[in-house]
Amino acid sequence: MLVSKSVALKSVGLLQLMLQSGMLVTADENSKMGIFTKIFVDIGDQQSLEDDLSTYSSHLRNMRITTEEADPHTLILIDEFGSGTDPKIGGAIAEAILNDLNHKKVFGVITTHYSNLKYFAFKAHGLVNGSMEFDKNHLIPTFRMHIGKPGSSFAFEIAEKTGLDARIVSYAQHKTGKNEKAIDEMLITLMSEKKEYEEKLASLLDKQDRLDKLIGSYEHLNADLEIKRKKIKLQAKEQAAIKVMDQHAEMQKIIKEIKHSKDEEKALEASIALKKKREDALKELEALKMEVFAKEAGVAGQQKLVVGSHVRMRNGTSTGEILSIDKNMAEIQMGFIKLKVALVDLTMVKEPIEIRSKKSIQTNISKSDSIDTKIDIREYTKSDALNMLQNFMDRALLNNAYELKIIHGVGTGVMKNEVKKMLKQYKDVREIWHPEPDQGGEGVTLVRF
Repeated sequence: MLVSKSVALKSVGLLQLMLQSGMLVTADENSKMGIFTKIFVDIGDQQSLEDDLSTYSSHLRNMRITTEEADPHTLILIDEFGSGTDPKIGGAIAEAILNDLNHKKVFGVITTHYSNLKYFAFKAHGLVNGSMEFDKNHLIPTFRMHIGKPGSSFAFEIAEKTGLDARIVSYAQHKTGKNEKAIDEMLITLMSEKKEYEEKLASLLDKQDRLDKLIGSYEHLNADLEIKRKKIKLQAKEQAAIKVMDQHAEMQKIIKEIKHSKDEEKALEASIALKKKREDALKELEALKMEVFAKEAGVAGQQKLVVGSHVRMRNGTSTGEILSIDKNMAEIQMGFIKLKVALVDLTMVKEPIEIRSKKSIQTNISKSDSIDTKIDIREYTKSDALNMLQNFMDRALLNNAYELKIIHGVGTGVMKNEVKKMLKQYKDVREIWHPEPDQGGEGVTLVRF
């Protein structure tokens, strides 16, 4: 056993010196080794009559130098730590030296037979026990090292193998008593159990981490599903609101007919009912939008919108900057256009990259202080009429117009449908309807942004 651990100790020192000399070493390809500025070695008996040193005195002198000079870049190799004097005293001094070296974060390999040092390594952070495997059947070392548990000295077994008289071995066992052997076995068992529990704890922590991730994923998916449900409900409400808007013109006709029948009270009731129905639909739609987008922002972790934030409308791609905020409305600058938009209809985007160039793009669209909010496209071909309407709409948007009037005539209804189709391409258009018959009826389309 002594030969086995001493071979391991000397192999560590030899490989380290080979590495620091630039030589290739026998090690696994994934091994990691350090570079040390100091290496202290205490192996063998250095007693000297000339220097008046006993075995233990020589060891203590080496330990004094080591404790004074050692630092975190030091490697120490000590064989038979604490030997050469009374086991109790030698063990206590060795433990004190080991404690000092451990606080200095020194690297090293130390061999010992002292139980108190094995127990100290078991308790102390930064130290780990190890043992060389021993074949009990043939009573020979296998030269295999096991990290994590202390080994037994197998003193009685080795004594029997060497042929020492059985009476002598039995007497020694009796004098040693059961306690010493029990402590040694208990220490080995404790180290084995500690390693087992550490492995179980690592496995539990890994499972807990995966469970936390699964819970987080479930909560995110659940919130996302709730948002999707709300969006489906929102789409249904939007469709209902659109139907209410479409019924507006029909109801206006009915109210007009009621007025002609001189039943003012009934006309007023119908008008109030229509207005309330429309307002209720819009309020319910806005409330649902607030709920959906607030949840969506919460899940995505969106920052709060403030003056200076760069945003885009949820139903568009153009970006702009918030100039001011009044309650739930924001004034935003989108290029040359200033718009007032509900905060719930905006989402945060990254600040756009500013590109400056001497060249500029010229358009035939110019912004003026006053624009015409009415266009008459009758008596034009379909192609010319639609081109005129597109230019008219673009000018209106650039000048922040609120309401427009498009005169296209009744005819067969083809031009009216083409106008509606084009208007639906503009995401800023909020409302499209026809005025009362005495103001043009189906021959005129009114647009509100």
